[in-house]
Amino acid sequence: MNQAQEDIAVPGQGVLPGLMDVMRIESAVLKNPRHEQFCWEFVTNGGDRARAYQVACENVDRLAAQKNAYKLLSKPEISDRISGYRDWE
Repeated sequence: MNQAQEDIAVPGQGVLPGLMDVMRIESAVLKNPRHEQFCWEFVTNGGDRARAYQVACENVDRLAAQKNAYKLLSKPEISDRISGYRDWE
């Protein structure tokens, strides 16, 4: 992991590749660790997109989190990753 990646590392992200094997998730870990955490939080919190965004990106108010989460959810790689997690459930 280079210095830039360490600066934006998400707690627990190092565990995700191992979880992929256990969970048999085929999709690759997203390059942006905050996006990865957003997807995981979105699935595990029951689909509260604003809360998932606030966990992944600290210090964001709820209104901004709702708007930004909506934008993220429109990206194919984000929706594919969420689908991968949901398929495991």
